[in-house]
Amino acid sequence: MAILSRVDFGRALRELEEGSHTYFQPPGGQKIQYPCFIYSRDTGHTNRADNMRYSYAPGYSVLYITTDPDTTIPAKVMDRFTYCSDGKPYVKDRLYHYPFTIYLK
Repeated sequence: MAILSRVDFGRALRELEEGSHTYFQPPGGQKIQYPCFIYSRDTGHTNRADNMRYSYAPGYSVLYITTDPDTTIPAKVMDRFTYCSDGKPYVKDRLYHYPFTIYLK
């Protein structure tokens, strides 16, 4: 996969679920509609060999939030993005939160 721009990455997330929303670093107090992906830049991943950098992949922290406890989106995220790891899901205010770290390479 070629490195996506931030806007293209947001579009790729929206394509995983029809009707979902994406928010890039939303300011506090902004009304958020669910289901949604909230994402922000994170530390990238650099591969090195022979004391040189030979590849870099920008990183994003992604949080998928939904009211559906039986969502299949976490599996779709893992299938769509090759360099992806998931975090521990949690429930807060009757909303289901699924965290991911995604590297775009």
